[in-house]
Amino acid sequence: GFKRDYWQADGTWQRNPRNQLKAIVGYTFSNRLNVQDSATIGENRETDQTYFRGNYDGALLTAELQSTWEIDRLRVLTGLGYYGEKMQFDTYLFLDGPWGPFEQMVNYDSVATYIRQNYAFTQLSWKPAGISGFGLTAGGRVTQHSQAGLIGSFEFNPYWKFSATNMLFFTTTTGFTPPSLYQLFDPTQGINAFLTRGNPDLRPEQSVNMELGYRFRIGQTGFQLGAFSNRVSDAISYVYLWNRKPSVQELGFADYRGDTYLNLARQISYGMEATVQGNWGSRWSWKSSISYVEGSFTFSPEDIPESISDRHFVQLYDFGSFLTEDVKSDELVRRPSLMLNSDFRYRSETGWSAGVFGRWIGARPDIFYQSDLGPFGALGTNNVGAFSTLDWYAGRSFGEAWNVVLRIENALDNKFSEINGFATRGRGFYLQLNYNM
Repeated sequence: GFKRDYWQADGTWQRNPRNQLKAIVGYTFSNRLNVQDSATIGENRETDQTYFRGNYDGALLTAELQSTWEIDRLRVLTGLGYYGEKMQFDTYLFLDGPWGPFEQMVNYDSVATYIRQNYAFTQLSWKPAGISGFGLTAGGRVTQHSQAGLIGSFEFNPYWKFSATNMLFFTTTTGFTPPSLYQLFDPTQGINAFLTRGNPDLRPEQSVNMELGYRFRIGQTGFQLGAFSNRVSDAISYVYLWNRKPSVQELGFADYRGDTYLNLARQISYGMEATVQGNWGSRWSWKSSISYVEGSFTFSPEDIPESISDRHFVQLYDFGSFLTEDVKSDELVRRPSLMLNSDFRYRSETGWSAGVFGRWIGARPDIFYQSDLGPFGALGTNNVGAFSTLDWYAGRSFGEAWNVVLRIENALDNKFSEINGFATRGRGFYLQLNYNM
């Protein structure tokens, strides 16, 4: 079962027509209970003789203060913010395998599982006089992360409007993704493991993103074409560790030394996206897009910390390869190369509205256990099949305050998987009643 509580409060103070202050505070608490009792597997309805119970809690607090100034052709946004995240869970696992019964309990009460970020940012939007159609948005952010220390990032986005219906734009940004609380603090330590699964020495993933695009309009129809690239360094990888004394070919179950997370991968992805949207009269609107992406991962044994490489082989979970030499993969695991989306909406004069949203997700590679590739944990690849879904909604407004919406997700009740081995929701019905003060 899953439960989530969420609240948000915000306030705005318009000091004068050119200056505004805004404050936003939000809090989220979630709980998930997962119980598995001897799941049925195989054609003969055997059970895996496993019992698992996990109780997971998470809390997130955010607060941000923004100030906006407009001076002639310059707009300045500055702000300060706080982001705090905490989690706690306890799990119990019992299994009766071919090597006898095994029992494991994990409780995070003894671990300080929290992170916090304090940050400050500035963004400038400038339309210089004398250069018709040219504009620029640039900004920077400095973050003090409780685990990673001081981190900086920036954005630089110039554009040029040739006319009211034609615009060329370029975007370059840098960013970071900190490791999750689980990756940092998980205290789980398996049989023969010399360290915990969580690694408090993990660094944030660093990214550089670029996009070049062109927007134009013909009549009531707008088009956008774009090409993009994304480079990620210090990407976090889940790995198995093995005793280094025998050769890789001689490894057996007794040589297993645990699993953890390490900053190992360098990821490059690139692709193209096209979007078209328009209106049919004053009541119908529509939007469709197609995107294509390719990429690769590279790994080097030089990036393994010496405290690990001196004593252990490192095996990449997502690829099954032992990192004894440089490794490269030209597949983005669980990420489709081709995606299509379409959205059609209608709104009547009497307050009725309706819409349909469809998507098609192409096949993508996934991972699975394949014992002939190596010792315990070696993985092969297979495909997750392409799938499509159709969502539908209808709503009605009553005056300016009340609104009721009926929404049906996966209306055709298609059976599909986004990750092999994990079921997805079937058809779902949702009824919403909204009141705006």
